[in-house]
Amino acid sequence: MGLAGALPLLFLGRIIDGITGGNISTAQAYIADITPPHERSKGMGLIGAAFGLGFIFGPAIGGVMSHFSLAAPLLFAAGLAAVNAVAVYFFLPESLSKEHRVRPAEPASVARSLTPAKGSVLAVVVGAYFFNTVAFSLLTATYPLFASHRFGFGAAQIGYIFAGMGIVGALVQGGLMGLLIKRFGDSRLAATGALLLCAGLLLLPASVSVVLLLAVTGLIGLGHALVVTPLNGLASRLSAASEQGKALGTMQATSSLGRIAGPLIGGWLLDMDLVHGQIHLGRAPYWTGAVIMLVACGLILCIRASGEG
Repeated sequence: MGLAGALPLLFLGRIIDGITGGNISTAQAYIADITPPHERSKGMGLIGAAFGLGFIFGPAIGGVMSHFSLAAPLLFAAGLAAVNAVAVYFFLPESLSKEHRVRPAEPASVARSLTPAKGSVLAVVVGAYFFNTVAFSLLTATYPLFASHRFGFGAAQIGYIFAGMGIVGALVQGGLMGLLIKRFGDSRLAATGALLLCAGLLLLPASVSVVLLLAVTGLIGLGHALVVTPLNGLASRLSAASEQGKALGTMQATSSLGRIAGPLIGGWLLDMDLVHGQIHLGRAPYWTGAVIMLVACGLILCIRASGEG
C-alpha cells in the first residue's frame, strides 16, 4: 500500500491484508493452547488489551510519520510486520502438541467447528458475538458524524475520544479481567457488559453536553470490553484442543460479517435521523443498536442457563 501509485495497487494491498488476516484467531488459539481452561478468558483479555494499546499508539505513530509523507506510516507498519514475522518464526515455540494436531487430510470447515459435543452452545456464543459486533460497529461508524453534528467536533477531538475508549478497554481487559472472571464467571460478566452497552446506546442520543457524552461513551467502552473477552473465552473452552483455531477463526469471521452489517445499518438509520433534524439525531441507529444488544444479552443468558458459562 505504501508503494501504490495507482488505485488497483491500493486495492491489491488491501486484498492481501484480508487474505492473510487469520493472524488474530491464530494468536487467540495460541493463548488457548498455553493456558488452562479457568485462565482462558484472562489470556484472551491480554489480546484485547494489546488491541486497546494498539489503537492508542497506532494513530499517534501514524500521525507523526505522516509529516514525512503519506506513504511513511504504511512503510513503517510494513517494517513492524516484518520484524514481528521474523520474531515469531525464530523465537515463538509451537504451542499445540502433536496429539492434538489435525491431520492434513482431514477436511476443515466452519460447520465442523460448530458440531462437537457442545456445538449447539458454541453456536449461541457465535451468535451473541455477531450481534455485539453489529451493534458496536454501528456505533463506531456513525459516532464521528453524530459528534460532529451535535457538538461540532473535528477529527482530532473524535480521535481523542476513541483513544479514551481504547484506554478503558486496555485497563479492563489487561488489568481487571482475571479478577472479574474469577468473581463473576464468563457468561455473567458478558451479560453485564451487554446490558451496559445497551444502556450506553440508549443514552447516547440524549447527550446534551460534552460531559454527558464522554460519560456515556466511557460506559459504552466499558460494556464492550466486558462482552468480547468472556465470549472468546467461552468459545475456546467449548472447543476441543484440536479445534481451537477453527472455533476462534469462526468467531473472527463472524465479527467481520458484523463489521460489514453494522456500518450499513447505522449509516442508513442516521441518514433517516438527519432528515428529521438535530433533536432526533442518533435515535434511530443507537436505539436500534440497543435492541440488538438486548438480543445478544438474551443469547448470553441462554448460555448461562445451559450451565456452560
